[in-house]
Amino acid sequence: MELYVDDQRTESTTSPEAAFSELLEEVKRRAIGGGRLIVDISCDGVDVTGDEFAETLNTPIGDFSRIDMHTAEPVKLVGDA
Repeated sequence: MELYVDDQRTESTTSPEAAFSELLEEVKRRAIGGGRLIVDISCDGVDVTGDEFAETLNTPIGDFSRIDMHTAEPVKLVGDA
């Protein structure tokens, strides 16, 4: 599984057998530490939204070839709204 955060290849410490929710928590900790929020997720080129999101949380991350997450600064999100 390849992980990209903001289009940059990123190493993960989460095991391939772990649920996607564990990887999400790892990336959230990094993003929040940098003052950012995760705003977009796709797995193998498919956007993860709505009902798919709940199902994806329990999927082992090793089931995916590539996971992309994009972050944004909260101030920018509020300004865009």
